[in-house]
Amino acid sequence: MCSGGSGQVVKIWDLQRKRCIKWLKGHTNTVTGVMYNCKDEHLASISLSGDLILHNLASGQRAAELKDPNQQMLRVLDYSRVSRHLLVTAGDDGTVHLWDTTGRNPKFKNHGLSIV
Repeated sequence: MCSGGSGQVVKIWDLQRKRCIKWLKGHTNTVTGVMYNCKDEHLASISLSGDLILHNLASGQRAAELKDPNQQMLRVLDYSRVSRHLLVTAGDDGTVHLWDTTGRNPKFKNHGLSIV
């Protein structure tokens, strides 16, 4: 299990031992979402500063650091169930971005209404 929050750190938990076993750093603001990809190879995390960080779980290193193109606070994050390289984010301006994590820019953006 993983969690974020106001500490600007993503925590990975061992539920059997009931303790945090790894801290992933890199955010400069509250972490608002965390999600494993479908193969459990990467963990994506988003924040109020519009950062999207991909963490390599094998190495514990950051695989990529991306930024919301509109510099909005990110509130929603989800990985594709079909492709381990696709994920979606949505921010306070209502814009939804579809990301191919092998690149640096969103592949699709379109939405006209608030998502929150």
